[in-house]
Amino acid sequence: MVRSNKARQRAKAKPKGLARLWPKPHRAHWRDMASGAKAQRVRALEVLRNMRANHSLTASCKLVGMDIRAAKSQLGNAIFKKRRRYHARKTDHLERGMFIYERGRIRTIIVNDPKTASALGHYLNDIKLLLRGKLNFPTFKQRYQTIVIVDVDGKVHKLEVRLDRLTEIELSREDVVFVDIYDY
Repeated sequence: MVRSNKARQRAKAKPKGLARLWPKPHRAHWRDMASGAKAQRVRALEVLRNMRANHSLTASCKLVGMDIRAAKSQLGNAIFKKRRRYHARKTDHLERGMFIYERGRIRTIIVNDPKTASALGHYLNDIKLLLRGKLNFPTFKQRYQTIVIVDVDGKVHKLEVRLDRLTEIELSREDVVFVDIYDY
């Protein structure tokens, strides 16, 4: 049976079976993902970070310990193929949940761009340096007092810069050597 061009296009347009019930992994929203899928997304983001540091996709997946097919499905169009090799785009729109200190508490917000995620990572690292005495308070306050973070929902968040609140938050956290910045 020979199909016409229009029939082929209709067959391609409508997903069949269970595929239409679940979105593709790179399009899934952070809130709707299970904890295992969130952990896989975080590993895929680490693969993407390694690829932006001039590692290949296979080398990045080996470093992280992730399957290449799973990484490609999680990253979606954040990577592209050029001359038989995968490259990472400069920006992506993958959602990720991150911790933020706001109004004297730890909160989780969802961001979807690497620029905001990088700013939050620098903020959390500078808090660690501030509390260890390797960064002075006026520099920290000047750096982060005016920064405003906008999450996926469009809510505006101001970063906590009061030293007494920051020490209180850090003392209330469990004593762990490595603190993860992602919430999953």
